Amino acid sequence: MEAISPWHWWLAGACFLFILEIFTPALVAACLGVGCAGAALAAWLGAGPEVQWLIFSLVSAGTFWGVRPFVKKVAFKGSHNLKTNVEGLKGKTGRVLESVNNKEGTGRVWVEGDDWKAVSAHNEEILEAGAPVRVIKVDSTILVVERIKT
Repeated sequence: MEAISPWHWWLAGACFLFILEIFTPALVAACLGVGCAGAALAAWLGAGPEVQWLIFSLVSAGTFWGVRPFVKKVAFKGSHNLKTNVEGLKGKTGRVLESVNNKEGTGRVWVEGDDWKAVSAHNEEILEAGAPVRVIKVDSTILVVERIKT
């Protein structure tokens, strides 16, 4: 039985790093995986250990500084404008569950499938249960809402 060749080790390292990239989507492990694949090819062609390590280093660095910025720009295009969690609630519409009355400190609304404590954007306005509302802003865990004019 033959011993495992160096190119097998490099290829196993590449596979491991590509699988690791699934769990750490920063494109670092994938760059190192491409370097391992390059070193595996060099080893398969008969290059010595020094050349294999040189190929691994150069290909990894090249993909990290050459390909990674381009892939990140294309893959995450527009994601800096994406609002998530409570930031994404501003402008959403919902319905009043419990009468919103700022003077009495009551009010619950249903927005995006969740029940939220709410206050009226207009202090004197009382929003009755069932009224359609729009989220004006989020103050901690309390939504500031206004009635939607229909």
